[in-house]
Amino acid sequence: NIQQRLLFEKIFSPRTIMGNKACSALSGRNAGEDAHTCAVPASRPVEQSRKQEVEEKQESLEWVNDILAAMWPKVNEAVQKIVHDQVTPQLQAKLPGPLKKTHFKQFTLGTVTPKLGPINVHRRKNGLKLTLGIDYQSDVDIEISAVVASVGIKAITLKGEFVIRMEPFMDDLPVIGGITAYFVDAPELDLNFTGIGNVADCPGIAGLIRNVIRSVIGNAVVLPNSIAVPIGTPEQGVDPALLKLPLPRAVLRVTALRAAALTAKDWHLMGKATSDPFVKVHVANDVWQSSVQKGTCDPAWRADDVHDFMVFDRDQEVWIEVYDEGMLHGNVLIGKASPLKVSKATDESERPLKLMDPNNDEEACGSLELKFEWLELVPLRAASESCVVMVKILNLTLPADLGASAGISGTLCEQTLSTAVVAAKPGKQAAAAAVGQELADVAKRCKARGLEEEAIADITALSPDAVRSLLAPSGDATQATSCHSNVEIEVDGILYFSVTREGLQDQELMITAVDQKLKPFASTSVRMLDLLATETSTLPGPYKLCVEGGHGHHVHAQIKVS
Repeated sequence: NIQQRLLFEKIFSPRTIMGNKACSALSGRNAGEDAHTCAVPASRPVEQSRKQEVEEKQESLEWVNDILAAMWPKVNEAVQKIVHDQVTPQLQAKLPGPLKKTHFKQFTLGTVTPKLGPINVHRRKNGLKLTLGIDYQSDVDIEISAVVASVGIKAITLKGEFVIRMEPFMDDLPVIGGITAYFVDAPELDLNFTGIGNVADCPGIAGLIRNVIRSVIGNAVVLPNSIAVPIGTPEQGVDPALLKLPLPRAVLRVTALRAAALTAKDWHLMGKATSDPFVKVHVANDVWQSSVQKGTCDPAWRADDVHDFMVFDRDQEVWIEVYDEGMLHGNVLIGKASPLKVSKATDESERPLKLMDPNNDEEACGSLELKFEWLELVPLRAASESCVVMVKILNLTLPADLGASAGISGTLCEQTLSTAVVAAKPGKQAAAAAVGQELADVAKRCKARGLEEEAIADITALSPDAVRSLLAPSGDATQATSCHSNVEIEVDGILYFSVTREGLQDQELMITAVDQKLKPFASTSVRMLDLLATETSTLPGPYKLCVEGGHGHHVHAQIKVS
């Protein structure tokens, strides 16, 4: 129709196609800038970047909603696979021992589809940014077996702002380097449970289920995590890892200072009521918690109660809450401040933020002061006090007996970050199985010619036990040779650590491979002193991760640290 054609012409107008092959455009940086960066204060954070968005228009998405309704049965099948492959293992990993067998007995998204829209189209210097609302009021039918009881979910409500970025524009086909999609902030999520009365003996199950679902969404599509689809090629300057997670635009440093007149949550037989307050700050999928100040409604925090948040999109928001620590009945929310745009946070630095009662938005329950600093990223300098360490993971090659899914967790200076757990592509799994079968055939031909098992082990590089198992009447070729066939997993992930340069001197970066249930199975360490000693501030890898109890087996990882 006319509306669709006008929107198409608006998006793909020749005037919007700005030649730029560099995938660094995804981060809003110049193509020639060095990727090795440090953080420096900036007095005017983000207003200049708004000039890139030269035009904005709102459009209806009724036609997209019709398409989504037609696709919904297939979407339902895809989500069922995610629930089986990702949600269930994470849920089981987080539950205590007696509940480890908790699983989804039934799962369907129902017939009600999410409503999309309106959509806002922003023209940018190197591409387009589309923001659209998502409102999902579902009629799901979900039953979760928790061994001792069953929990049902009859409705899911999810609301949020979804972003689709089409960047960078290039001078040659396919014109668009890639498409990246994500939630700027964690979407609102509400689950309507049934059967809760049946889990009275395990009251934490519902909360755990809710938290795991939020975690899965956050780890998949809430910044800094995203869905990325490369369209251009590496030869055109499109980097799949940077497409998925571009360089941060800045660092927002948050320091807890003081609070006043907080509502008392702890009552005492002798003396006045008090609280044990701490601050909790969210920026997208990153959550920080300050130290706890005991027995006071007017707390003051230490100068080192500070956290650096990576900023990937200037529309991200800062969510601020103050809790009372509870030893017996859990933490209790005292109050929350109105969310702040990261681009405006410095305007509220060291100013009292009014805290509102969580049960009454019109009733104040104290105030909180935080210090906000906006740190721009610039090429690394010898005198830099703070810096960003980038760990870029391209792929992992692991013995097939370790599974066909893996992710990477990195720990540096008491910070732990993780990539998503990624499954090997079916073709590569089949290739690994074919190699194993070939080894098995060689072993059997050697046996038919009268060779001893020891000689067969030397020829095939299989262990004597694997050869015996393989040549047995009921031998399983896949199981016997799995440790000698490899699976390659394309991770294409990046971890960003904000650290002090001085603090790196005696630190090691711990790199750990984790399986589908987030259980570690291989690891190595990288000395940061070696990184600082290089002229380029880069250790290109690759690295060997030692498999725990693997009798000399390794996971080969294409990882670059800079």
